[in-house]
Order: sequence, then structure tokens, then C-alpha cells
Amino acid sequence: MKAKTFTPAKVVMFGLVLAGGLLLCPLALTQEANEPPKEPEFVESYKQIWKAVKGQIDVASIEKLAANLGSANQDVRQEAIANLQRLVGLSFGFDASAEGAKREQAYKRWQRYAASIKTAVEEKVPAILKPRTSQNEYSRALAVQFLGEEAPHPAFLPLLHAVLANGEEDKYTRIKALRAISQIPHEGVVEFLIEQLDTDLARSAWQQLEFLTGAGIISEKGWADIKKRYETWWAENKEKFQYDRERTLFQ
Repeated sequence: MKAKTFTPAKVVMFGLVLAGGLLLCPLALTQEANEPPKEPEFVESYKQIWKAVKGQIDVASIEKLAANLGSANQDVRQEAIANLQRLVGLSFGFDASAEGAKREQAYKRWQRYAASIKTAVEEKVPAILKPRTSQNEYSRALAVQFLGEEAPHPAFLPLLHAVLANGEEDKYTRIKALRAISQIPHEGVVEFLIEQLDTDLARSAWQQLEFLTGAGIISEKGWADIKKRYETWWAENKEKFQYDRERTLFQ
């Protein structure tokens, strides 16, 4: 068989093709690296949850009512705090009939709350709705924390429960969700925490229960026994239990 020969022209052409391929490979890798991360399925689920509940948070009404707490008219103040309690389940210790520093302090707390609700809706929830990356995982966790500590509202509960139940979230973020749920006044919060005593977040749930109830329940037999003891305690104390949100803020 006759050996193939290459002319100088063919050699040059082969070299250009090879070089072009070598040059294109890094370019393709760069383009691939610059592509946005693929959105996990749970992000769409979060978005649907938020879409369903977002309308329950009337930022403008909360801002107006919070401003009315500073009215010189006691009746206006009383109506404002009654409506705020109906909307968000909080009072922050505001007493429409109080005078001086006590009322002023509670009034200022409500102003911070109104500002925080706006921040939560416009900035914190959108941060949670983004896919988790190494660059934003800490800020997402803090956004979850913000919903409970600074802007507690019942409408955030479905989203927080979804974050808590999502095994694709990191444990730190899920702990923040558990604490945030306990910091939002709502029926069933103690039962919820007791149910978490047989999950991977048992220790965090127990801490929140201790802060909230002061029951002092411990056991050397493990979490299953602690859960059983809490269920017994709750059955005996449910009727007289008074939720105190401030106790859940201990960290």
C-alpha cells in the first residue's frame, strides 16, 4: 500500500483546524460556566406558594395603621391597634390609653415592623425564591430568619413550612425556618414543635419549646421519650398556656 503524503498546504490547514479546536474548547467551557444555574424544581413550588399567599399581606394598610398609632386621638389609636392585631396577631405591648414613654416605645416598634414587612415582601422573599448557590446560601438563610424575627406575619408560614420540609435545603436554612415558624403567633405552634422532636431538627425544636414553654423536659432515653413527655405535658397544660413571642427570640 502506498503511504499517504501531506503537502505543505495540507499540513498548514490541519494545523489551523487543530488550533481552532483547541481555541474553541476553552471558549465553550467559559460559555458553559457563565450560564445561570439550573433552577431546582422546589423553587417553582416556592413561587407558587408565595403567589397564593402574597395578597394576604397588605403592606400599605399596615403602614397606615402603624402611623395611626401615633394619633393624638385615643379612639383612632385603639381602632388602629385592634386592626393590626387582627391582621398580624401582634401588639408589641401597645396600649392606646397609655401615656408617655411606654406608648412611644411601642409606637416606634410598630414603625420598625411596618418597614420590615415591606423589606420582607420586596427583598427577603425574592431572595428565598432564588436557587441556592455557594454565593447566596448564607443570605438566603438570613432572609428566612428575617421573616420570623423582624417581620412575623401568618402569610409567611406556608413558605417557611416548605423550606423546613425541603431536604434539598441545607440544614442551617431549615433551622432558621423552624425558628421563624415558632416566632410567628399562630394556633398549633407548640404542636408543630413537638412533632419536630423526631426529626433531624429535634435539638432546635427542643430549644424553642424550652424557650416558649419553660417545661424543662429532658430525658436520657432520647428524643422519642422527650417527645412523649412533651405530648403529655401539652395535654395537661394546653388550656392555660399563653404564647409569649418574646421568649422565642432567645438564641
